[in-house]
Amino acid sequence: MVNNRKGCTMTSLAPPAALLVAGRGEEPGLYRLARAGAGIPAEQVAAVDQPVALCRHPRAPLVYGLIEDPAGRATVMVWSVVRGKPELLAATALPLASIACDVAVSPDGAVLAAVAFGSEDSPGDAVLLRLDADGLPEGTSPERLGGMTHPHQAVFTGTELYVPDLGADLVHRYRLGDAVPERLPPLAVPAGTGPRHLVVLREDPGAAGAPRTIAVSGELGETVCRGEVSGDRVIWHSTPSTRVTGAARSRSPRNYPGDIKHVSPGAVLVTNRGHDTLALVAIDETVPRLIDEMPLAESWPQHIAVVDGRIFVACWDSDLVVEVAVGPDGRLERRGESRCAGASWVVDAVGALSSVSSRTDDALRGRT
Repeated sequence: MVNNRKGCTMTSLAPPAALLVAGRGEEPGLYRLARAGAGIPAEQVAAVDQPVALCRHPRAPLVYGLIEDPAGRATVMVWSVVRGKPELLAATALPLASIACDVAVSPDGAVLAAVAFGSEDSPGDAVLLRLDADGLPEGTSPERLGGMTHPHQAVFTGTELYVPDLGADLVHRYRLGDAVPERLPPLAVPAGTGPRHLVVLREDPGAAGAPRTIAVSGELGETVCRGEVSGDRVIWHSTPSTRVTGAARSRSPRNYPGDIKHVSPGAVLVTNRGHDTLALVAIDETVPRLIDEMPLAESWPQHIAVVDGRIFVACWDSDLVVEVAVGPDGRLERRGESRCAGASWVVDAVGALSSVSSRTDDALRGRT
């Protein structure tokens, strides 16, 4: 069932999910979708300046928000979330460059990373913030990670941190520990790719969690690249992120691939902002393959979240969170939508994020 955007729509076979959404509309803040999938509008539960990104603690019921004020100053806020209701516990100013863009917490819950893209006149950077046993900032000064051009994401894997740098066609790497982070040789990405976001597809169990296979969304090259990592080298293969040609329909004359998420052992989902489509890419073979692409009625799909095996996409310019799924035939299906002003980021409000079940992977088998 589909309704107009003055209300909400949703028809879903799964029980409603509880989500927290970063809303960047006229009333920016943290919003709660108590029953995402049931057509109930989001409720604002915390009024803050522009909430750029959200993430969860790996074990504790905490949500971290990267917030940017009108002057471009960044703050990380920490909320305790009980039954979906956030309570602010801490707020720490971060010495970040302009245009804050991502926040992430390490698998052991000991380190938070925040990233800023920078501007045309100045480079971006990243900072690390140490967390205590309760998941709160220790009180030590954030550690700056320089030497970047225009980074856009932080990805923890094992004891390492990966930061894709859209402006330098590099993936920066750091080995983390109790001491100062050790800068490792970066991984070069094919020239002109503009890596925006990254996912770890498979890790090498013999290398302390160092990724063996990764994939990136190429914002500038309109590609999805799969890389086999061996030491400081990586072998890349790529495929277009979209089959759509011509001018984009929203914000810009060109298309910009954005978020990328591992939605099954054999596939990733990529947003195309501009053409406003979702691309399903088979990634289980050496050369990735675009196997399905779903046009969206909504504009600027900014972020993908996989929550309890369900896929939600925040469509910023259309004030909607859209649910999609991989159907039995391996094609993308729309399951419904929920309204949230300026929806730009989604996290689970009650539990840890999970990956799509193996049933989704079974649906992909045989697709070309």
